[in-house]
Amino acid sequence: MSQKFQYSSNGQSDSSSEYSSFEASSTPFKAHAGRDSVMDNFMDFDKDLSPNKYVKKELSLEFPNPPLTKISFSSVSGLQSIEDFEMEDVRAENPKVVQLNTGTTDRSLVIAFHDKCGELAITPEFDIRMISQSVFSGKLSICKQTIQLSGSFNSKKEIKTALCIQGLDFLGTLDPKESQIRKRSAIEALRQFMNADCTAKTSSEDLERESWIPILNNYTQQKRIPSPEYTFYRKETKLNHRFASTCRIATWPLTPFGSGEDFYSSKSAAKQSSAREAVLWLRSQGDLPDAPTVLNPNFTVSGLRQSFSATNLGESPSLTQAEILRAMIHHLHLLQPELKFEASGPAPEIGAQGDACFGFWNACVRFTDKEIQNEPALAGEIGKVFHIYGKKNAKAACIREVLRVLEEIKEKREAQS
Repeated sequence: MSQKFQYSSNGQSDSSSEYSSFEASSTPFKAHAGRDSVMDNFMDFDKDLSPNKYVKKELSLEFPNPPLTKISFSSVSGLQSIEDFEMEDVRAENPKVVQLNTGTTDRSLVIAFHDKCGELAITPEFDIRMISQSVFSGKLSICKQTIQLSGSFNSKKEIKTALCIQGLDFLGTLDPKESQIRKRSAIEALRQFMNADCTAKTSSEDLERESWIPILNNYTQQKRIPSPEYTFYRKETKLNHRFASTCRIATWPLTPFGSGEDFYSSKSAAKQSSAREAVLWLRSQGDLPDAPTVLNPNFTVSGLRQSFSATNLGESPSLTQAEILRAMIHHLHLLQPELKFEASGPAPEIGAQGDACFGFWNACVRFTDKEIQNEPALAGEIGKVFHIYGKKNAKAACIREVLRVLEEIKEKREAQS
């Protein structure tokens, strides 16, 4: 005999409930009202399913799927759902949406702008800054006018391309007569400059006076313009090859610096010569500061490198002996050595600052093992002096001896090169 029972969640039997139901086809099964009674019937029914009494028993439970509905607690206790709370929370910050400019990075537009500036003898100045992560803004100064873009750009290339596009539009509005006048005046000034100072071949002393190539590179980086372009010429002879060089800046001026007829023994010397003319031209136009004044005429400066062949160590008012030693060591690409002192004779006297300064001293310099491997002449105690009164005097005497040794190494390297 098969019977069908239904019960609701409150534990009472309900034939019309839609939550759950079960159907059993067993004779010993009995329905009761309570949930515990129903479970007892299941237990009894399980016990009766023994193979000794029954051959086959069937049990079927039916659990229909009720339709899914949104659970809301507002009708019960006045609570608000989580979704509604998040939507209506006044403390929640609304994220700021910023529309990024999808600018172009076409290199040809930048090149066209610089070529146009070169034709008109105009020097543009870019100022590009990062205002936040991956967001850039910048401005372009040209002909005493400023073009500023305050929008958001993803990279420096995008904003520079946008500035060049605006710059091309601005250059198109210039008066052609004024452009021709500016162009002729620039070419004439350059021609006078070249005829007055730079037509003769540059001497080796002038080439080594300053680091012309780094100065020119720093100028182009500060102005955010392309690096200088060098063109080399080679003349083959029976004994060796000689080189000449010209230098051109993308934006200024039209005529290249240097000459293709002034030949030097090396390519680097020819490059220095053309870079020197470019630097001197920029200084004459006020675009670069003048070279620093050398107080001692026998003391020549070549960038960070210095020449000590004609330097009188006792007559240099601007540099101390320790500074001269550091400069010479840097010129030879060496590491700074260790200066050692040793008391000589009676015990040294204690100075006003508590240091053992007075008395007689021995002093010497020791270089590292790595420098000794590269330069065996630096092995041992270099520039050692004996029994000199005063630690300061001993240090000065030691430095003089060390400079003599380093000068010999410098002359040896120059002879080999």
